[in-house]
Amino acid sequence: MVPFNKRTIIGNIYCQRQLIEFRNSVIDYFNNCEYGDYLTRDFSENDKARCLRSTLNRNLLSIQDIVYYADVTSHIIYTPPPIVGGYVQNINLISNIFHLYQYEIEPKYLLDFIDRAIGVYKNDQIKSLLRTFNLFFWIGILLDFIVSAPFKLLGRAGISTKEIEESNLGKIAKLILYITSLAAGVVSIAQPLGWLDHLKKMIGL
Repeated sequence: MVPFNKRTIIGNIYCQRQLIEFRNSVIDYFNNCEYGDYLTRDFSENDKARCLRSTLNRNLLSIQDIVYYADVTSHIIYTPPPIVGGYVQNINLISNIFHLYQYEIEPKYLLDFIDRAIGVYKNDQIKSLLRTFNLFFWIGILLDFIVSAPFKLLGRAGISTKEIEESNLGKIAKLILYITSLAAGVVSIAQPLGWLDHLKKMIGL
């Protein structure tokens, strides 16, 4: 997954559709569930709800990523009622969608986060269209791929790379890779155009 502001128009529309379909399924699911009283906390699903539950489960991880990369949090701080007792928790409403009734959290709060994520992608739609046809955007994507490749190889070898990438040494290594890759790209473009000698004079070589 990539952040919302690095998606092409195709990726942007895909995320919007996924979120809208998920939102509609969530509404449909809870409309087909029945709640008991406060004391028993009974909760039941009819056949349609059980079918929708399976569909929602298959899409949960993808939706979590889409929401996360829209810079929208899907967490709330839950404080249990004093009469029930318990401890304060940080709850992810998406991953706990089928446990909301246990926390007495209304589905509308989950829908709020989904709506915010839809708004982020919708507001970025024109920019995503411009990015799609921007050569420098694709050059940046290529540079990101080249720079991240060594760390991905280390990850495939079973080495945790998160701390390495976030360390000062890792940041310096990524900067060097960016500069090297950018310089190689400039040379590869300048040479067939006959600009290489002029470029060398400009930088004093």
